[in-house]
Amino acid sequence: MSGETYAGLVVQALRGAADRVVLVGEDGTWSGQAACAWLWRLLGALRQCASEHKPAVAILSHNRPDAWLAQVATMAAGGRITWLHPRGSVADHLAVLNGSAPRLLLLDPSFSPAVIEPLAERFRATGGVVASLGASGLGSDLHALAGAQPECEMELQCVPDEVGLLAYTGGTTGGPKAVARTHGQWAAMARIIADHCEVGEGSRFLAASPLSHVGGTMVLPVLLKGGCVRMLAAPSAESILEALDSWAATSTLLVPTALDALVSHVRDSGLRLPALRRVYYGGAPIAPARLRRACEVLGPVLFQVYGQAEGFPICVLPPSALDPSIEHRWRSCGRPVGSTEIRIATTDGAEAAPGTVGELLARGPQVMTGYWKREDASRLALQGGWLHTGDLARLHDDGFVELVGRTRDMIISGGFNVYARDVETTLEAHPAIEAAAVFGVADPKWGEAVTACVVLRPGCVATEAELMVWVRQQRGAYQAPKRIGFAAVLPLTSVGKVDKRALATRAGQT
Repeated sequence: MSGETYAGLVVQALRGAADRVVLVGEDGTWSGQAACAWLWRLLGALRQCASEHKPAVAILSHNRPDAWLAQVATMAAGGRITWLHPRGSVADHLAVLNGSAPRLLLLDPSFSPAVIEPLAERFRATGGVVASLGASGLGSDLHALAGAQPECEMELQCVPDEVGLLAYTGGTTGGPKAVARTHGQWAAMARIIADHCEVGEGSRFLAASPLSHVGGTMVLPVLLKGGCVRMLAAPSAESILEALDSWAATSTLLVPTALDALVSHVRDSGLRLPALRRVYYGGAPIAPARLRRACEVLGPVLFQVYGQAEGFPICVLPPSALDPSIEHRWRSCGRPVGSTEIRIATTDGAEAAPGTVGELLARGPQVMTGYWKREDASRLALQGGWLHTGDLARLHDDGFVELVGRTRDMIISGGFNVYARDVETTLEAHPAIEAAAVFGVADPKWGEAVTACVVLRPGCVATEAELMVWVRQQRGAYQAPKRIGFAAVLPLTSVGKVDKRALATRAGQT
């Protein structure tokens, strides 16, 4: 695995599929040969636009093959790429651009002018260069520039131990940080997924989650396995289901909220998806009850991939591990993947006793170099040579890891530690509850009061008092919420995680 680079693996995969379709977008298909030829042209165009030998590029785009190839071209040139989240605001994008300091901003012209026009204007005002994926009035047309490049193979300039990608964290606790991953670490991630995540030979993968985040991690592994990737530019539950059916996709990756929506649509439509072999899910916890419902509707295809921007993947939970008779497996994020090592550590760094809660630490070839230009934060996150994930977990005797919350999610109520995920799992096991979020709110008596917000299943009724008794009976009085609110939906961050900060702020104001 050492010595490999992400761009080098892409070129290898495309050359091995010269006459076969490897990428499918809204505007057509790409063979391996066509994609490889376009990659070299893009490499020359990016260097011309950015006026840099190793360009620093930021990209805002929907899921489309030419955008992914622009990422690869940037990395092939030895540069670094930063994706902007397609659902982010102009302010969000400007904050990322300020922190990552790219020379070139590449925009998808299909975005709303209300987003990309002020973004382009503000970026140019800082001395940056703007280009677009096709003709627009925003800046240079990257397609036209690439088309004018000579059709010749270029030498890869990427080096395994140099930074090739900055991935911004979700910012669920504090502001987002730029995770620096080298060309070699990104290649290691792709190898681990291809070799240990049951990516079948010749897979037909539907990229329905943003390429800017976890959705982009699956493209190269599928190509390495001789597969094809279809990119869905504007995913919805309806369009995902239609594409899975009409394209006979064998796999896709979804965050739990999108998985829930797909399960509902499949159940309501009565449609069967006989080609579907794997639905990867991750990015946020999923309740055992919701996971069981998904398995009942979709069959034994659910494959959990646990990790974070700082290190992905860390653990995996394949369908074969979901034994109906072993309850904790349904609450688990799986076991370490490949050569990844894990520890459960106490607050003083010692090994936690078996079955007790501590912070999950991990190390492996896919773990980040550190946070971009944040040395203090990097030292804390990587102290002792281990990635400190910030996730609280317990390790079961069979090696399966169960997450119980974030370190900052732990609620100290009346002197007792309460783990939010334990209470959420209990609430979500109630037959009337669709989803639950648990958090602490400052309280003069308890220090922090265990507080919950729940979403009822359609047609179901439950009272606050009934749910408090439900938790008290199963987990004890100290873990029972002191207050439970009801909502039609739980608020989400831009990356699809429940926004507990918003819920806690709202609860503290009432």
